[in-house]
Amino acid sequence: MWWLALSLAIMVALSLAGLRTWACVLVALLTFGLLALGPLSLCDVLIAGLSNIWTWDLTISVGLIAILGALMRELSQIEDITEGLRGLGLRGRPLMATGSILFGLLPVPGGAVLSASLVEEESKCEESLRGPATANLLFRHLNFFAYPFSPALMFLAGPALLNMSIFMVVLALLPISALHIIVSYSASFARTSRISQCKESEAKAGPERRKEAVVRLVRGLAPILVAPIAKAILSAVGAPDLGFSLFVCISIALSLALAWRREGLSSSAMRALRGSRAYNIAAPVLLAMLFRDAFKASGAPTELGAVFSSLPLPEIASYTLLCWVLGLATGSAFLPMTILPTGLSTAEVLMAYSGAVVGYIISPLHLCFIATAEYFELRQVEMYPRLAAYAASMLVASPLLIWAYAPLL
Repeated sequence: MWWLALSLAIMVALSLAGLRTWACVLVALLTFGLLALGPLSLCDVLIAGLSNIWTWDLTISVGLIAILGALMRELSQIEDITEGLRGLGLRGRPLMATGSILFGLLPVPGGAVLSASLVEEESKCEESLRGPATANLLFRHLNFFAYPFSPALMFLAGPALLNMSIFMVVLALLPISALHIIVSYSASFARTSRISQCKESEAKAGPERRKEAVVRLVRGLAPILVAPIAKAILSAVGAPDLGFSLFVCISIALSLALAWRREGLSSSAMRALRGSRAYNIAAPVLLAMLFRDAFKASGAPTELGAVFSSLPLPEIASYTLLCWVLGLATGSAFLPMTILPTGLSTAEVLMAYSGAVVGYIISPLHLCFIATAEYFELRQVEMYPRLAAYAASMLVASPLLIWAYAPLL
């Protein structure tokens, strides 16, 4: 457990020193793996991780999503989404929030890169990119509280934990969803100002404008919708799991097909490929997954559970704090939930789950955090003051809120 703390501290220090994210994660992985596992066991973990086809599928998918995001921006499809939302009356900070939520509700790996393109377009009136980058990370994870087909919520509702309808779980988390939106907005934009000379354009009214906005919105969303829809259809008919990277290729093909009449399409595609920074986004993702494998193989989760069970705190407070620490340490919202014992009430499980999600969102190993920081060319440490404010507010307010309405559950 001490080696875990040391490796995460080194990762943050290297980020503060200005190293690329992939280099920070690589050094942390080697530090933790060599000290906690030893050279031979670390090699076994790395070989197992690198030989896992799904590890590579996710890594390639994230890289392809980065290319898709750059391509959609180059071909004005991100502008279609932005203008579609604007035509429906949204702009500025509300548009950043809504756009990030919209992309977050789509089960697309690496989707933070897509919402980042929209947020960047709307950040021209902001004095700093830190607020918009934080909004891109926080708002897109409303799906962990409010989206019925979120894998984490489906696991939470399953027989291993709550064993109840997924829609009832979403309903039970509705106050936490509202709290998440309020705290996310405050953490992203509180005490920040806009450039005084920047004036946001007024949205046009009228049914024609709204109709045009809907058309543009659908056209812009089509390349990202096609991948999860196609995957869901094939899964429904019992087709073998082909991974996600193939479906992202279909999205890229559709993005190009929608712009086939555009002049200079090939040159636009090449500019998108060069500007996607796909390698810098995909490499840290691969290393982060290998770090998680080393963590699980080390026995650290068991040690953490023993330590937190001995703390002079109420049992549920200890489990909530432990789930937060595990989410922060692993960049996963699933692993913390595996340590919960049976027999906890619905309210207690929801408290622990909220802690796990908050830790996961602000984890330096969180793939969306990595992608967001890389996209906005920020160091992760530059985003932590705002993320710390979000985490502190949620860790205090969400258990109290759940405790207040626990009799209704």
